[in-house]
Amino acid sequence: MRLSLANFPVHLRRLLTIAYRQFLLIVAFLSISAFIIPDFSASAYAAGIHDSYGLTASTHFYMVANKSVSSKDSKNFATKHTVRKLLLAHASMAQLVARIEDNADNHLSPAGTQVFNAINAVREQFGLAPGLPTTAGRGLVIQGARTGNDPNMIKVGNGIPEEYSIWGAVSGVAAPSTAATSAVVNAWVYKDGWMGAATENLDCTSPTAPGCNGHRRAVLSTPPMPGAKLYINAVSIKSDVNGTPAVSIAALMIWVAP
Repeated sequence: MRLSLANFPVHLRRLLTIAYRQFLLIVAFLSISAFIIPDFSASAYAAGIHDSYGLTASTHFYMVANKSVSSKDSKNFATKHTVRKLLLAHASMAQLVARIEDNADNHLSPAGTQVFNAINAVREQFGLAPGLPTTAGRGLVIQGARTGNDPNMIKVGNGIPEEYSIWGAVSGVAAPSTAATSAVVNAWVYKDGWMGAATENLDCTSPTAPGCNGHRRAVLSTPPMPGAKLYINAVSIKSDVNGTPAVSIAALMIWVAP
């Protein structure tokens, strides 16, 4: 078919209309596929991570509190007494260490235990001694996971020569799981450096940024002095990233002097 120059604008508009309709069909197909076809690629478990910090004093979670408590029985009027609770901000270093090492109160949650075990499994692969569980600073770790930040640390000093704080989140997961834990811990260890546009460590902003590989250094940390023991407090909770279901994982890694 021969086209005259006079009719060319008409035919061009027709061609553009057809191309635009095909484009809309392709977009609609891809949108539907995103909901129907599960994504098992690594991008489905892309973790966003903040850097870890060592040898830094933190904002303390604990304080000394006086609390009035009422009690009564069927015969007597209410009586009040004061309960004095020792909390970590005013505790001595010896008291802090005792709290961290308290074997009677070191039970992590099932999801936290999963993170704890994953960290220790990686340490074992690198020939490092495993950490011990602790619930000291649990409120700090939960707060970090909830807000998407590295948890505030307890207190660095002679009894606690080194301490690390790490956080990571994985999107597209509705609840804590083995897959989510593996994604974050593996990102901390194997994907913590500069990877260009694919960089997952939010603090690794350039090939030479000091935030690069901070999580790796934390997870694979070695005793800062002979005989020091590593204690780990970890949590994994449901969260969201920009409105998308996610799992947020945070941990404190505390080295205690012998």
